[in-house]
Amino acid sequence: MKTITYKNQIFEVDFDRTKEVYDNIQFSNLFSCNCHGCRNFLVNRENIYPKEVLNLMIQLGIDYKKGSELHHICKIEIGKHLYGGWFHFKGRILENGNELTETETIEVNEDFKFFFKRDGSLSFFDKEEHNQIMQLEILAHSDWVLEKELELD
Repeated sequence: MKTITYKNQIFEVDFDRTKEVYDNIQFSNLFSCNCHGCRNFLVNRENIYPKEVLNLMIQLGIDYKKGSELHHICKIEIGKHLYGGWFHFKGRILENGNELTETETIEVNEDFKFFFKRDGSLSFFDKEEHNQIMQLEILAHSDWVLEKELELD
């Protein structure tokens, strides 16, 4: 187990197992949808994730290009959209010595928030590991970068 500190939380992570799972993903669910909303996120994702979050994901063994789920939630205004998605790692989170099954939402900036919860049901991990899996769930704003006529309402 690898120990990582982020803000006031301590993560005990099975980094090797998490990385192994992500390394073996041939086809992420992020690529299974061809709708304009999902395509827009994929084209723009390098601009969506804050460095702080990418660094945390790397430390957890998560490949941010291979999420379990991505979905377009809504158009906020012309040219700006809200997305949700989740990733998983094997491990647990401690705060003040207590294990957390869910964290408060962490607002990195006005365009990116995330939280963690114990949930492996939609992960790439083996079913017998699901009770040891934490889900990193994101809420992110993205500019619309595809052609204007393809923008969703």
